[in-house]
Amino acid sequence: MKRILFIVLSSLLILVGCTPTNDNQEPTTTEIKSQVTPVNTMVSSLVFSELKLSKSSNEMFDKTEQKKNELYRLQLAIKNISEDNILISAAQFKALTSGGKYIRNFPTLDELGQAVEAKKQITEKIYFALPKGQTIEKIIYEDKDRAAYQEWKVSSK
Repeated sequence: MKRILFIVLSSLLILVGCTPTNDNQEPTTTEIKSQVTPVNTMVSSLVFSELKLSKSSNEMFDKTEQKKNELYRLQLAIKNISEDNILISAAQFKALTSGGKYIRNFPTLDELGQAVEAKKQITEKIYFALPKGQTIEKIIYEDKDRAAYQEWKVSSK
């Protein structure tokens, strides 16, 4: 009887240990007092709106990066007003830091990278890893294939 109980409990522990986990948890964010302007912008058949910049959790960094970098998240809504699907990715965005350097996006699993269907709107996120003590001065979108360019100024409220 003890053997059967041991086998059942061992099997149960193995099953519990093998259950899938949700590794795609959204990092926690704390809002910073930044305003991205202009709020609504049309750029080559895309309407960008609801731009919100926030300081994000550094859980995506390894321990050495956590000491020297801070993670910022830009959330925005993108509406395609054309009759065609438009490809857009986080790699088309960069940030100008208060240190005068351009920073490319910090790649994550849940970042922007898809086709925006005709006449549809999506809400997506883009991450930037900045050296500690610096802030984002501007957000820049540039799509060389479609000759689209836009800058948004970031200011404290």
